[in-house]
Amino acid sequence: MNPLDIELFLLLNASADSSTWLLAAARVVSQHLSTVALLALLPLAFFGRRARWQVCGVLLAMALAWLAARGMRETIPSVRPFVMGLGHQGMPHSASTGFPSMHATMAAAWAGGLCWFAAPRWRWAWVAVAVPVAVGIAWSRVYLGLHFPSDMGTGLLLGAVSGWLALTLSDRLGLARRFLATPDPLKAH
Repeated sequence: MNPLDIELFLLLNASADSSTWLLAAARVVSQHLSTVALLALLPLAFFGRRARWQVCGVLLAMALAWLAARGMRETIPSVRPFVMGLGHQGMPHSASTGFPSMHATMAAAWAGGLCWFAAPRWRWAWVAVAVPVAVGIAWSRVYLGLHFPSDMGTGLLLGAVSGWLALTLSDRLGLARRFLATPDPLKAH
């Protein structure tokens, strides 16, 4: 840990005097928003072939992000703030390695997939919806004392890059062209 990371953590972390409603909100965001975000992909799949392609892109981005984050966690040792006795822990958690944050990585891959794979006319709308979700999840994990800001920043960057990489791979392999050109099985003839 570098001193700047610790200082930023202490600035963003809740304290014993933090309001109960903000702690409760952070717990809900930390524990449940990622599940809601994933479930939100289900109805999107019914908005046509382009939207289903977007869902496939999100899933590919999340798979790539998970692999990268797991690899980093296995090779880069790190500790969580509460293990070091820093700050206030607002929710129980195991003392597992925290770099990069899997929550931030997956949330950013979800957001990145939605944004990178969106139809160009809808891209900024997806940025306006998805990016705050990923940032909110990252904030909640620091606020609750479960991660350092560097865990979150790295996770957010890793997830966003995974979204871009998923798009680049699918373009290079011609997957979008093939997927979007085949007949839509959900449309009635």
